[in-house]
Amino acid sequence: MRWNIHRQLLIPFTWLQCLTVILVIAITGYVAIMQVRNSQAVHLQKIIETLGSARYPLTHKVLLQLKSLTGAEFVLIDREHNIQQMTLEDVPEIQTALSRQLKLSLESRILELNQDRYLVGFYRSSPGQGDLNVMVLYPQVKWSVTFYQLVTPYLVLALIFGGLTIWISSRIAGGISSRLQKLQAHVGELGELKFSEIPPGEQEDEIRELSQGINKMSLMLDQSFRQNQQQERMRILSQLVGGISHQLRNSLTGVRLALQLHQKSCDSADQETLEKGLEQLRFIEEEIKTLLRVAKGSELIQVPGNLILVISESVQLLRPYCQHQQIEFQTEIKDIATEITDTEGFRGALLNILINATEAAGPQGKVQLLMSTIDEMLEIVIQDNGHGIKPEIEAQIFEPFFTTKPEGAGLGLALARQAIHDNGGELTYARKDGWTVFKIVLNL
Repeated sequence: MRWNIHRQLLIPFTWLQCLTVILVIAITGYVAIMQVRNSQAVHLQKIIETLGSARYPLTHKVLLQLKSLTGAEFVLIDREHNIQQMTLEDVPEIQTALSRQLKLSLESRILELNQDRYLVGFYRSSPGQGDLNVMVLYPQVKWSVTFYQLVTPYLVLALIFGGLTIWISSRIAGGISSRLQKLQAHVGELGELKFSEIPPGEQEDEIRELSQGINKMSLMLDQSFRQNQQQERMRILSQLVGGISHQLRNSLTGVRLALQLHQKSCDSADQETLEKGLEQLRFIEEEIKTLLRVAKGSELIQVPGNLILVISESVQLLRPYCQHQQIEFQTEIKDIATEITDTEGFRGALLNILINATEAAGPQGKVQLLMSTIDEMLEIVIQDNGHGIKPEIEAQIFEPFFTTKPEGAGLGLALARQAIHDNGGELTYARKDGWTVFKIVLNL
């Protein structure tokens, strides 16, 4: 049987309330009984003392007057335990029962007559009152009624407050149970890979802290799941890229050798055209090297080199493309002796950013590569006057597989940022004065 939180909280508390009510009634009843019994015993003793102080004969008329004043019954008994007079109803049944129990009850404080119980007291009359014993019978029903009169108000109050307490407890237990059920449903959604956030509530308690902990766990699971997906996609893509890149590189090597052989047999008028063709082949080879870096992953060997040389080579590779597209390509390269740890990675990152800038600028557009030094830091700014990136997707441009190009893979900027980071630098994006600005910051 499923024992939910609501029952676990409510039922024990209800039993506790019931036991408390019963205990209060029992204690109150016991105290009331003791008070009534003591009161009746004192009252009976006073009646006996009153009889002892009387100097008049105890006639039947006197006994009836005493009965009306005290509420007790009186029986006159001679030395042989014979009934002489009594205030009880003079019927054979009562006389028979009284005579049958009289000898047994002389030493008893309780006497039963026809299902009625009486407290018993004895008084030996003085010679002036007649040489008789007086049995005083106080109806026990009197203190029983008093007992119920004393207990009833406490019982009613206990039931009212007990019921109110149980109702409040039920509401509180129901509220706690409801909040826990929502957490249970949310945890179930996590098992179905639905990484949503549950409102923690306004009440500052352990359940709110638990909700915040589950939300934090949900966020971490979501990030971990996305990372695993990206890693799996990267693994598959690396395998595909590795095979395709090797095939393309082999084909380009054959094309480059053919052009170089043809260049030797051509006159000087065609040399410039062939040289531009070879430059474009080198440009494509650099792109393929970038793809091979993705395929090799952890097996990649970093080769250090001169930063200015890498920038100059990248600029020379891109200039023919800009001339063909009629893009104004401005550069300010400073002659600074700076070494980087991974020349191939940095060249691939720089070319990727420059190609993105030329594509964004379009024909008749402008692309600039500017260098400056600030406080032992080298800044390389690549900017274009294209339309820029939409503000709502700016935070995603460096994420793997995010792209706005129909034919894009979404790896360019992610790999560029990682390559620059591997060289001890940082890549940032901004939109400023109509320019799309990518800034590379390196330590000198």
